[in-house]
Amino acid sequence: MFGIINATKERLMRNRHLKWYRLDNAAKIFPSVMTSRMSAVFRISATLKSCVDAGILQKALENVIGRFPYYRVTLRSGLFWHYLQETDSVPRAREEFFDPCRKMNRREDGGFLFRVLYYRRKISVEFCHALTDGTGGVIFLKFLLAEYLRLRGVTAASGPGILSPEEIPDGEEFEDAYARYYKQNIPFPPEESRAFHVPGELIRPGSLNVRTGIVSLGQVLSAARSRGLTLTEFIVSVYIYSLQEFITSMPERQMRKLMAPIRIMVPVNLRKMYPSKTMRNFFLAVKPGVDPRLGFYTMDEITRIVYHYMRVEVDEKFINQQIARNIAGETNLVLRSVPLLLKGPIMKMIYNRGATSRHSGVVTNIGAVSLPAGISRHVERIEALPNPNPLTRVNVGVVSYNKWAYISFVSFLDEADIEKFFFRNLVKQGIRVRIESN
Repeated sequence: MFGIINATKERLMRNRHLKWYRLDNAAKIFPSVMTSRMSAVFRISATLKSCVDAGILQKALENVIGRFPYYRVTLRSGLFWHYLQETDSVPRAREEFFDPCRKMNRREDGGFLFRVLYYRRKISVEFCHALTDGTGGVIFLKFLLAEYLRLRGVTAASGPGILSPEEIPDGEEFEDAYARYYKQNIPFPPEESRAFHVPGELIRPGSLNVRTGIVSLGQVLSAARSRGLTLTEFIVSVYIYSLQEFITSMPERQMRKLMAPIRIMVPVNLRKMYPSKTMRNFFLAVKPGVDPRLGFYTMDEITRIVYHYMRVEVDEKFINQQIARNIAGETNLVLRSVPLLLKGPIMKMIYNRGATSRHSGVVTNIGAVSLPAGISRHVERIEALPNPNPLTRVNVGVVSYNKWAYISFVSFLDEADIEKFFFRNLVKQGIRVRIESN
């Protein structure tokens, strides 16, 4: 049955002449900046209550990929821009042997910009940001879990939030939503100065340290609400305070050298502000922070700054400025006319010296992942790992599932100083923490 459905969908999609399409605005930068360390790959994982059957997982993947034709693509290089090309290849679910969030490898990954991995009871999907964002990743994982469990004989392995394999993808799922909501002739946001970056020697390329704090969702929400904050704002506030503690714990000479504004990049899911069904990237980031050169900030001061900053900056008018700035880069006639061979190094320089240098780290909250009861009773936990970055060195991914919040640090450092400061500060807020590491 699924073979017939998938074949029908593929014929319909090909009738749309959708053989290739442009990268969305956020995706355009990633092919030029990807390295063994800057992989641009993030991960969403589900740990089941029983061991994964590799054969059934592969069958489930084959069944669901027809519902996501915009992910069944390979990255190609044109004269002026990279683009996505449809492929008839079939993705393969593979057992996991390496550290997470590795750069996509054409030979290992079949040319795809995503991979499905399994290890014991865990199923992970990893996506290159050139393809989609965390929202797209979660939707894909949900559908994959539902089909996997259906093939294992689980009844009611579907429900709200789970796509139907019989559906033909909505045309809006393919769109570059940035272009749709781009407003011309508005000023760009002001430039920012270089931010503080955690020092330390990087571990070898291809390796990544992951340290996850598991906390009671009730406890952490209670601590956040007692200060009038959302969960994201609370985590960001504790992280800023922890980075400030790290700086001031250094010897005087090194502390003076490190002193710079602390800014945390917080991705915002724009689908909550602008109606869109896009399954590609549709996020932008705001950067709350403090400047420790002005003095030591108390936790109360930081929470007030984060609270007001988020309510000012997560606003349609300010987000429109960011969209306008980003779209202007790709519509610039001079830049458009530069061949990709020359454009790539320019974009990499802009990204490294501009975007990445302006923040101290990332806190991305995927949010509360809900699964229908028929699926949820077979899934123990959900975790999210942001794409690592060698300049910031440490980034944070947060996801809530059932009664727990999972706060995962991905790090290019052997030392866990930042994580220690952070989790100790959670404990000081009355939150019990259990820590796991890879």
